[in-house]
Amino acid sequence: DVSRYGSVEIDEDLRIKGFTEKNQRRGRGLINGGIYILDKEFFCGLDLPDRFSLERDFISRYFKLYPFYGLPFEGYFIDIGVPEDYERAKREIINLKRLNL
Repeated sequence: DVSRYGSVEIDEDLRIKGFTEKNQRRGRGLINGGIYILDKEFFCGLDLPDRFSLERDFISRYFKLYPFYGLPFEGYFIDIGVPEDYERAKREIINLKRLNL
């Protein structure tokens, strides 16, 4: 359910077309998994402040000007942004270590 995270819209070529803020849409969709591949020269050549949000100040600002792409992935995902999920992630990692995965 994208309502907790917000959603990412991509076209048939996987280019990012837009974003919907959390709680503005419900149901199935794509979310930002927080994994990025960046061209260092391009990134360092932009006028960004010393401290900024990658999603808000970089991606949301530049995706309409430059081609940014998203790759859909249907594997396991856990957001550790709330205490309950952070604790759940810690338990799951311990269990994976026990299984030698």
